[in-house]
Amino acid sequence: MSHFRSSFGRLAEFTVLSASLAAFQVAAWAAAQQQTSETPAQAVARALARHGSQWALGIADWTADGTITMFTADGSQATFDMTLMRKGSAQVQRIIREPAAEIRQGSDGSLAWNSIGGWFVSRAQGHGLWFLESQTARSVQELFKNTAQLQLSDVDVNSKEHVIEARDNEERKTRYSVDASTSTITRLEFVTGQSMDPFSRGTVSNVEKYLFSDYRVVSALLTPFKVERYIDGIKAEEMRFRSVRYNTSLTDDRFRP
Repeated sequence: MSHFRSSFGRLAEFTVLSASLAAFQVAAWAAAQQQTSETPAQAVARALARHGSQWALGIADWTADGTITMFTADGSQATFDMTLMRKGSAQVQRIIREPAAEIRQGSDGSLAWNSIGGWFVSRAQGHGLWFLESQTARSVQELFKNTAQLQLSDVDVNSKEHVIEARDNEERKTRYSVDASTSTITRLEFVTGQSMDPFSRGTVSNVEKYLFSDYRVVSALLTPFKVERYIDGIKAEEMRFRSVRYNTSLTDDRFRP
C-alpha cells in the first residue's frame, strides 16, 4: 500500500508539473505572438510610455555629472571626471577633466569641435562627430520627439527585444533595441562606414554602438546612469553618472570650445 501511495504521489506531482509547464508555454507563446504583431511605431510608443511621455514634448536641457572610463582591447585604461550637457536638439557639450588639460567635445548647433585646454581646437569628425550625433540627431530623445517624421522599419523581433531602424530626412539610419519585458531602450547603433576584414578579406561594416543600463527615475523620466560605447565591436568608453538634472536653464555660452 505504501508503494502505491508513493507512486500515486509522484504521479500527482508529475501531473501538476506538466500542467504548470504547459501553462508557462502557452503564456510564452502568447507573449511571443503579441511581440511579433507589434509594429515599429507601437514599439516606440511602448518605450516612450515607459521612459516618460515628457520626452515626446521635448526636454529643454539636461546636465549629467559623473565619470568616463577609457578602454582599449586590453581593458580599462583610465577614469576621469566628466560633465555632459545638452540643450534643445543640437547643442551638446562633453567636458572630460584630464589632469593635463580639459577636453571638450561639443556643438553649438552649427559648429562641432574637439578642444584641448581651450587653446587647441579642431573641427569634430570621425569618432568625435559620431559621439555628438549619438547625443543629438540619433539620440533616443530625438526618436521619441520626432517619431512621426522618421521612417521606421523592423530589423528583428524576438522574445527578448524588438529592434527597429529609423531613417531621418537626411538619410541617416539608426537602430534602436526595445526590451520585450522592460520596454526600455537598451541599445543604439549605426553604421559609420565599410572596411576590409583582414582575415576573410571581405567587406565588413564599421559600427558605433551604445548600451544603456542602470535606469533610474529622475523628475518622472527614466534615465540610464550607465552608457557603454563600442566601436567596431571593441569597448571604447563607459560613462557612469552620479547625478542627472533636467530643465536647469542652461545658457548658450555653456556650449563653446
